[in-house]
Amino acid sequence: MLEPVLIDTNFCIGVINGRIHPSVLDSFNLHISVISCSELYALRGMSLKEEDDIKSFFDTCIILPVTLPIALQAGKLSRTRPPRRLPDMLIASTAIQLGLPLITDDKAFRGIPGLNVFCLKT
Repeated sequence: MLEPVLIDTNFCIGVINGRIHPSVLDSFNLHISVISCSELYALRGMSLKEEDDIKSFFDTCIILPVTLPIALQAGKLSRTRPPRRLPDMLIASTAIQLGLPLITDDKAFRGIPGLNVFCLKT
């Protein structure tokens, strides 16, 4: 059985730009927040083929919505010191609320209480 994980936007960008080989994700059941979907689709300079590739990638993932408990926890986390970006806290709160480890190489997720950050060697 594949281990369920949440992947963040920064990690997905690493896969898209070739910095991270996609095979590192083969042993995981991939979940992605709608926040990451939006952030990925907003990347500037994207070609139509890249848009299609990203949409195809979404088909390999379980897309997770932002629920009220996720939104409230994210708002609370955004008020902490150091200040944190709301989209990152929505992704972190999704992982916390659903008990999923977050695969990321983004330092913004360090030190968030209750968040299990899983860094893959890339």
